[in-house]
Amino acid sequence: MGPIRRAAVTLFGLALAAGLLPATGPSPAHAAGLTSFSPTGEAGLVREVRAVFSEPMTRLGDSGAPDPFLIDCPVKGDSRWVDNRTWVHVFRTPPRAGTRCGFSLRPELRTLGGEALAGRSRLEFSTGGPVVARSMPWEGSRIDEDQSFLLVLTGPVEPDSVTRKAWCRVAGMGERVPVRLLPPAERDLLARRFAPDEPDVLALACGRALPPQARVDLVWDAGIATPSGLATRRPQSLGFEVRSAFSARLSCPRENANAPCLPLGDVRIEFSAPVPRAQAAAVRLMLGQTERKPRLEGGADAPTVEAVVFPGPWPESASVNISLPPGLRDADQRPLTNASAFPMLSRIGTYPPLAKFAAAPFGIIELDEAPAMPLALRKVERSLTLREAQPGRGLVRDLRLQDDASIIAWYSKVLRLHESVIEPALARELTGQAPAAAPAPARPGVRAPAPA
Repeated sequence: MGPIRRAAVTLFGLALAAGLLPATGPSPAHAAGLTSFSPTGEAGLVREVRAVFSEPMTRLGDSGAPDPFLIDCPVKGDSRWVDNRTWVHVFRTPPRAGTRCGFSLRPELRTLGGEALAGRSRLEFSTGGPVVARSMPWEGSRIDEDQSFLLVLTGPVEPDSVTRKAWCRVAGMGERVPVRLLPPAERDLLARRFAPDEPDVLALACGRALPPQARVDLVWDAGIATPSGLATRRPQSLGFEVRSAFSARLSCPRENANAPCLPLGDVRIEFSAPVPRAQAAAVRLMLGQTERKPRLEGGADAPTVEAVVFPGPWPESASVNISLPPGLRDADQRPLTNASAFPMLSRIGTYPPLAKFAAAPFGIIELDEAPAMPLALRKVERSLTLREAQPGRGLVRDLRLQDDASIIAWYSKVLRLHESVIEPALARELTGQAPAAAPAPARPGVRAPAPA
């Protein structure tokens, strides 16, 4: 090949690589079609359908452009072009469970450049089986032993599939507890109260009484279907806790769990569930031959109460007998599980040892370097010691008054000396001198000026 021919071939190849000349054979460009379409397959909550094309399908701003799909769906919606490649269909109400929708490309559809579309021409989605949108009582609530559940569903349900697939899981039980559907009248009554505007509701209960304080899961299992045949694929579980049994217990302040009630405290009867007010008011306490009525906790207008109180103080080493009205039931008509424990006999103990400041607020009265502070003592006098006591550093004196005159005299001293700075007056008191006129009260902790 001569040099001129070789140069011609080279120039031809460069021109072909630069796209200046048409290449022979099929074009490598992709055919026009859908880039994305959603949703497809099974979807839960669907509000809109969105399709994106690879090529411009309409002119920008052309609001009158036709829809690219033939729509086969029982739920109505409104369509529009967002831009020249994106189309959306917005449902007026979200499709319920059990809904199937199909979207077929129109046979005559072309791109803005006149090109036919390749690829899939029909796309579908379904909303699957019915799931629980919410429940009454709410998940996590305390429930009754024979609790009824109102379930708000995402669509209609086939009742037979519920009795076959839904069940209760109870902690401590090694078997599934089946559910039972409530009659339509009971379901409608619950629906009018808790979900009046919901189209798809179901009322059910566990097939047996639930043990107190047990963990319970209501399992909405896979396979629960709509009338159209679409069924759930994944289980759904709602957790609850059963309330405690109805019981009553005595409560009072004690030195420890095994000690009797302290004489200074109140005696309470506490119920584990609300009790009608009239029944709670019939609780009685006998102290010897004296009958006491309780004080009811809560507002005066409250129809139920959860505790009654017998205020203290009480005589030392006394016995009290507490009785409940016969046939006591809580507000849900549950009988008392520990009714055999009443009438309940309880013992009042003795006053505990006490060492406390005699009055509050109190002050420290200083005389030279020795502070003085009055204390009230009870049952600690014999064992009371002043550790590391040194002359001039501390002294504990025991004063026992035997007659009314002495008591009155010391009481008058307390009134004169309380919360005042009275070094001169205190010195006269301690030396037995006649009291001088009381000085004007001073702020605690501020020394009064020495007499001239």
